[in-house]
Amino acid sequence: MIRFRVVTKLLWLHWAGVFILLSSMVSAYFILRNVYQAQLLITEELEELHEVMQLKVLVVKAVMPPNDYLIVGADPNEKENFSVLYKKAEEGFGRLSRFEFGEEAEQRHFKSAKDKFVKAEEFAKKIFALEQPYGNPAAGALMEEFD
Repeated sequence: MIRFRVVTKLLWLHWAGVFILLSSMVSAYFILRNVYQAQLLITEELEELHEVMQLKVLVVKAVMPPNDYLIVGADPNEKENFSVLYKKAEEGFGRLSRFEFGEEAEQRHFKSAKDKFVKAEEFAKKIFALEQPYGNPAAGALMEEFD
């Protein structure tokens, strides 16, 4: 009779260990699944942030040729530089538009930035249309609007 109690206790201990092991495995599975989903979300956000930073650099570079055109004088290379840099920035806007902006504010900021960039192209074309931009008061007024 004593032997039966020891065996029963050992069986209960064994099954308790199996239960704890299985519970731990199930918990680990759900935790790892949540961590993986969080990693995917963070990766997507980092890709979006990287595109935003690249676009910011491209836009800053694209607005420099009209400034240089006014400062240095009527250098035809600045028009070509602007065209190349403007195309690259447009491509950057295209790459960024493939991301889904979760918040309405993000969508408004993106649309506003894109609209301002298109408007900047119009001002740049007006600046490049000037024959003698250096010392021209009209050029200075255009540059203030451009900035």
